[in-house]
Amino acid sequence: MNSSHVNKIELLGRIAEMKRIYSVIESSIKGSVCIVVTSGSQGEGKSTLSAGLAIAAAKRNDNRVLLVDFNWYAPILHQIFDVDMGDMVDGYTNGGPMEQVVRHTLINNLDLLPALKETMTERNEEFRHFPSSELLRKAKAEYDVVIVDTAAAFPTNYRMIDPIEISKSSDGVVLVTLTNVTPRQELKRACTAIETAGANILGIVANQWQNPIA
Repeated sequence: MNSSHVNKIELLGRIAEMKRIYSVIESSIKGSVCIVVTSGSQGEGKSTLSAGLAIAAAKRNDNRVLLVDFNWYAPILHQIFDVDMGDMVDGYTNGGPMEQVVRHTLINNLDLLPALKETMTERNEEFRHFPSSELLRKAKAEYDVVIVDTAAAFPTNYRMIDPIEISKSSDGVVLVTLTNVTPRQELKRACTAIETAGANILGIVANQWQNPIA
């Protein structure tokens, strides 16, 4: 792992706000935790938040943490942690142990389930029925904390694992919004879709927010 990746991971681990957000999540949910991170639109900082929360969780109480990259539209977590992408769809779907598909990271107690190399266009029909709920059920059985990075709720596209569907298998959803950029109606639309699906919204993280009186 080169120094730039090490520095980025260390920086994420030092951000106090990540620790605060995870503390709120931890106090809201007891026992095994599966958190989905999504947003109303693309490019709002979901992956950075997901990585930061996973690092914070792994450093707290010796939790065994799994960070899941279900943002197959624009996967980046494998780059942040400098690991290979997944290369066997069968490993994700054949019911085998999680050890077959996860990657160990530089952070103690933190594993990553990376996105697959294969694109949706190559095996579109198979991915449409990808058993994300079953995979998350197994992950919760083997890890204390599961953090899931997903695509934005809107616009939908053929290369996404639907975050609304994934949220049904979670204990809670964290929505990310980019301050003064994301239209309010997009955020409300995402909240409505998630709540209609029966998922629990834990809170909204305002990315790049600054106190106007600071």
